[in-house]
Amino acid sequence: MADCFEKYYYNINDFALDPTLDLTYTTLGNVLGDIVSASGAHGSSRLHIGGDEVVTGCWAADPSIVAYMQANGYTSYYQLLNYFVQRADAIVAGLNRTAIHWEEIFTDGCTVSHDNIFQVRCY
Repeated sequence: MADCFEKYYYNINDFALDPTLDLTYTTLGNVLGDIVSASGAHGSSRLHIGGDEVVTGCWAADPSIVAYMQANGYTSYYQLLNYFVQRADAIVAGLNRTAIHWEEIFTDGCTVSHDNIFQVRCY
């Protein structure tokens, strides 16, 4: 992963979270929980969790992620993204919020709950 980090140091947007680690979801749950807590009792019932322009180059360059994909029968990075989105959505639902995603989550073929919202850019 160090080589990947050095390769993409110039742009933080070139890093995707490691969807194979339970620690990723623990951290995500803690961060989202803090956001919900900070919003107070009158905060929104919705929580935008992004999903646009996911760069999977670091996933492809990480041998542990590639091995995880092979072990779990994933043949594309969209399948791995879908796995991540489903776990992230479960965290949001556990916080009694509705997830909002960028349209790429839809166009990339991710399976989400029927009550999720997609934010679409109109050009």
